[in-house]
Amino acid sequence: MITQNLILWRRAMKLSQILIKQSHFKFFFMYVAIAVLLSACSDEGDKDKDVFGFEGGGQDKILSIEVINTQNESLKFKTNQTQSVFQTQDERPTLLFFISKDCIQCQDELLHILDLHNKYQEFISVIAISPKEDLASLQQQVSAINPRFKLYAPNDNKNLLNFLSKDEKLSYIALYDKQGEKVIDYVGLVPEEMVELDIRYLIQDKLDAKAQDEIETLDNLPQESDSNLTQNQEQK
Repeated sequence: MITQNLILWRRAMKLSQILIKQSHFKFFFMYVAIAVLLSACSDEGDKDKDVFGFEGGGQDKILSIEVINTQNESLKFKTNQTQSVFQTQDERPTLLFFISKDCIQCQDELLHILDLHNKYQEFISVIAISPKEDLASLQQQVSAINPRFKLYAPNDNKNLLNFLSKDEKLSYIALYDKQGEKVIDYVGLVPEEMVELDIRYLIQDKLDAKAQDEIETLDNLPQESDSNLTQNQEQK
């Protein structure tokens, strides 16, 4: 990393020397070259710093979360699967939840998170993250309620919760829209109905479309029955 930066610095200095000889705007070109170099080095460092890797026991075993914007805490979610709940053509909102053995509030919220997952897993991704050392025991606790729901744990020493400046002793839930923008977060115990209301607001168009499909299906059932009755009468 240091060697690469030195090479880039030397190239920038040589370029600035050439431009100084060939142009009256010597200071302008020198500042531009240095600014571009510093920006590239900064971006490279930030890219490594703001990407967090996780492993889980589900189909999507590898999860990465990239912090796109530290000001509004926008995130990008990726998995190792080419076809997964996070990489469908129709992008979906994400509910992010942190849990640990030391966080009593988090464990109190667990049943509500699993309930929301059961209700809305068709339209929203629910990601639950635990510390690496707690994963086995917490996954056993989760599996007793819903064996298909899998937790994730960091695959390195980075701590996303600390990076986001959140208190590990308090329950923390965050809701993101399909672009990865944070819609709202909840610190401490929060009623399930409040989170559900915010989720439904994000996916209301999907819920309406599903309800319409169900209505149309029900409307077609009597017609099929009447058609079958008419055919039976004709055969008689």
